[in-house]
Amino acid sequence: MSNKLYNEIRLIHYRIDDILKTISNQNCDNGTVYVPVNKLLELPDHLRKTYLVVVDFKECTARDVSIRTSRHRAVESQYLNILTRTKFLRKRRKGRLVYFRLY
Repeated sequence: MSNKLYNEIRLIHYRIDDILKTISNQNCDNGTVYVPVNKLLELPDHLRKTYLVVVDFKECTARDVSIRTSRHRAVESQYLNILTRTKFLRKRRKGRLVYFRLY
């Protein structure tokens, strides 16, 4: 096996480990959070990062997510809307604020 291929496989392994560790650290009222791991692995890294922040918050705004991810609010808003269209998240409006939560 070539060195380049070995490094790619190792990188994938580390990413999957990080995702599984993040999922196992999430807690809900009953102690578990259902996160569809197979669908989560299909997400690009930037959307996965946003989704996992929402899992941690339970319900949050784009501003809350942007503070946690250190990305611009407009970027996070776009990512959250993509996750909403793909049925990973739900959104609700409360006044001028839009809140996102798990589907």
